[in-house]
Amino acid sequence: MALDAAYRFPHMPKYYYDDWLEVAEDEIRHFLMLEKLLHELGAEYGDVEVHNSLFEASQKTQTLLERMAVVPRYLEANGLDATPMILEKLQKLSKNAMLEKIQDTLKIILHEEIEHVKKGDVWFGFACEAERKSTEIYFEIINKYYPQGFLRAKNLNADARKKAGFSCKELSFMAKREVC
Repeated sequence: MALDAAYRFPHMPKYYYDDWLEVAEDEIRHFLMLEKLLHELGAEYGDVEVHNSLFEASQKTQTLLERMAVVPRYLEANGLDATPMILEKLQKLSKNAMLEKIQDTLKIILHEEIEHVKKGDVWFGFACEAERKSTEIYFEIINKYYPQGFLRAKNLNADARKKAGFSCKELSFMAKREVC
C-alpha cells in the first residue's frame, strides 16, 4: 500500500515519497518478522484466510484525500486499537518463549504503526489544504466507504491515535464520549 501511494500520486513533494518509501521498508520488515513467527509455529503465509480490506481500499480510493483518510487514518489506525486488545489477551495465557516472541513483535509493530498513521495524517492535512477542504471531511469519507462507522470505538487507543495526529475532537466523536 505504501508503494502504491508513492506510485499512484505523482508531482508530490519529495518528502511525500520519502515518507511512503520508509513506510514500505517498515512494512516489509513487519511481514518478515511475522512470517518468521509463522514458520516457527509450523505455518506458512496464506495458510489462514485474512481480510483484504487494504487491497479493496487501494482500488476504491483514487484521490490522495480519500486514500490518506481511508488507508492510514482508518484502516491502519484500527490496528492501533486492535493490537493492545490482542496483547491483553496474550498476557492471560501461560508464559512461554514463543508467546513472548509474538508479544515483542506486536509491540514493535504497534510502535512503528503510530508513525505510519502519523505520516498519513500529515498527508491527509496536505490533501485537505490542496483541495481547500476542512479536515472534518474525514468523517464524510469514512462514512462513504465504511457506513458501519468506527468498529472499535469503545476500545479506542486514544493515546496512540493522539500521537498519530488525531485531535481530541475527532477521538471524542469516534468514541461517542470525551476521551481527552
